[in-house]
Amino acid sequence: MKKEGVLRFLVEIAAVSFISVSLFVLSLHYFIKPFKVEGMSMEPLLRDGDRILVRRCFSPPEVKRGDVVVIEAPEGGYAVKRVAAVPGDEVSVADGELFVNDRSEGRIVLGDGDLIPLKGKVRIAEGYVYLLGDNRDKSLDSRAWGAVPVARIYGKPVMLGGAGFSGASGRESSK
Repeated sequence: MKKEGVLRFLVEIAAVSFISVSLFVLSLHYFIKPFKVEGMSMEPLLRDGDRILVRRCFSPPEVKRGDVVVIEAPEGGYAVKRVAAVPGDEVSVADGELFVNDRSEGRIVLGDGDLIPLKGKVRIAEGYVYLLGDNRDKSLDSRAWGAVPVARIYGKPVMLGGAGFSGASGRESSK
């Protein structure tokens, strides 16, 4: 009788363990997704080959200037970019520098042919963000795409290369 009780207990433990691990793996795949960074557009923060975990957004997330997000890129795949401007911000370029609300955000590269030159000040519409790669010389971003719908944001990184990472990055194609 004791053997049957022990066997039943072990079977129940195995069943509960299997169900728990299965639910964990499914939720990890559905809510948090691992990405491998491809490309140089977010250097030095993220380098080609870095691995990150991204918390998926199921509704358009709240974003602020400086956040790093993973988006569904206009040309397909995913891209990781930094939010340079949010709805209501005014974006302009003068003498090779990006200005957001008349404040310099640093040098950007222009005249590449693929890049959309800003003419005067452009106000970012509700539901859109202006995204840039940290490595401006090697990034395909809102300078080519224009403002990106917030609905295209896949998620925000929660872990980077084994270290905790709050609110910042994702995977990108080599653009």
